[in-house]
Amino acid sequence: MKKLAVIIVTYNSENHIYDCLKSLFEFNDIGDALEVIVVDNCSKDYKPMSLKIGALYGDKVMVIANDKNGGYGYGNNVGIKASSAPVIMIMNPDVRLISSVFKVMCDIFENRPDVVQIGLKQLYPGLRYGYSFSWSTSVHPYISMPLLALTKRLDLFIPQYMYFSGSCFCMSKTAFEKIGLFDENIFLYHEEDDVHQRLRKQHKNKIIYLRSGKYVHLHLPSKEIIDKNYTTYNRGLRSLILIFLKRGLSELDAVNWELKKFNMLILKEKLLCILGVGNIDYLNYLENWKKNLREKIMVLRSIINR
Repeated sequence: MKKLAVIIVTYNSENHIYDCLKSLFEFNDIGDALEVIVVDNCSKDYKPMSLKIGALYGDKVMVIANDKNGGYGYGNNVGIKASSAPVIMIMNPDVRLISSVFKVMCDIFENRPDVVQIGLKQLYPGLRYGYSFSWSTSVHPYISMPLLALTKRLDLFIPQYMYFSGSCFCMSKTAFEKIGLFDENIFLYHEEDDVHQRLRKQHKNKIIYLRSGKYVHLHLPSKEIIDKNYTTYNRGLRSLILIFLKRGLSELDAVNWELKKFNMLILKEKLLCILGVGNIDYLNYLENWKKNLREKIMVLRSIINR
């Protein structure tokens, strides 16, 4: 009988998935009770990847091929529906477990039926502290962003207002199904915030942070990735707008929230540049996106005032 299912969605992730799977089995402390499901979102490298996974792990890993890239939530929902375990772990292919966590999480869910979600401690390469959690977009960014630095330093998670990184977290399958799983209208980014908001409505104060469970996330911090087309920011903004609309707010509210967030990021980077440790290219990148946001706000206001 399976106790915990790890769902990994891949999209052109051949460079990451093998080491990810290796870490799962290296730190597997529940034996055959572990269920591993890889869902591929129509990668160009799917065939060689699936053959290699089959050769390495046989029937220990289920590989599912989607006929389209429906996004992060869509891929995870396919894997969740195919799973048989009562506990679900969502994991990105660029995550590496560095501690045994399956047994303790299974024990928590079995002994505490009030718990619906467990988050783990995220580290970056070199074992630097990552962002295990973030503040919800329901909190004003002028408040949440300074507090994020403080709560990260203190390793303090406040379940009412914070959500876990989507790179790796654990859920009760039953609780997840009750809130409708991931919203597949959200293609990428802000899914964790949306899940957190829906969980909080039904299951208050039943989300816990397991500091002893650690993983490494290979994802680079944003200032090391400068996308001239702002693809990431545009996708994130589209997701943010959907979340705000679900809350009964407007597109203008969402863009205004994003603008305030980038005001804070720009202020932080300016201070770092003054101290000689900032990145002027990243600062200019942020300033240009702020201009785009201002233009969007002007357009939206002109539509409202017609």
